[in-house]
Amino acid sequence: MVWAASTLFWGWGMARDAERKWLWRKWDQTWAPLLEAGLILLMGGVSLALRHPLLFASLGPTAYEQVEKPELVSSKLYNVVVGHWIAIGCGFLALWLTGAWYVANPMTTGHFSGVRVWACVLAVAMTTLVTLLLKARQPAAEATALLIAIGSLQRPSDAWSIALAVAILGLVGEPIRRMRLTPRQRMEPKNLKAA
Repeated sequence: MVWAASTLFWGWGMARDAERKWLWRKWDQTWAPLLEAGLILLMGGVSLALRHPLLFASLGPTAYEQVEKPELVSSKLYNVVVGHWIAIGCGFLALWLTGAWYVANPMTTGHFSGVRVWACVLAVAMTTLVTLLLKARQPAAEATALLIAIGSLQRPSDAWSIALAVAILGLVGEPIRRMRLTPRQRMEPKNLKAA
């Protein structure tokens, strides 16, 4: 009798867990795309208001991590902002060290030069090294370093645009990231996963 009651209770608990997971997936399927799109819309709106482009490719993966992978250390405010800022410095340093600043942008010419390739390699290597040293890993920062080294965002004004954009995205995305953490992840922040 006790066995039957415990089996019934256990089965009921499993059904409730399955129902909770189903409800969470439904909530997630509705709100995750809206939150991510909202972050990108915000950056587009700020770009329009300032009449200066603050929307670039590496913001997409950053918004994705903040909304859908809040448990990753790389989605935290420090990692988002500092990781991208490191990438800015490393990207521009790679341009200067290789002399790629004066080489045509392969996105406009349709072909890469060896100097641009080495600028990309150097930018990514330096970004990885410095973000690891400063515990600021942010995978999308690698994309930021590449955008600079390739030449798509190599003007000095682009550096300020990137810096401002990631600061805004990080500050607005951090409360969303915290909201999306499970209660257990909130209680044990030291157990967040590495990127």
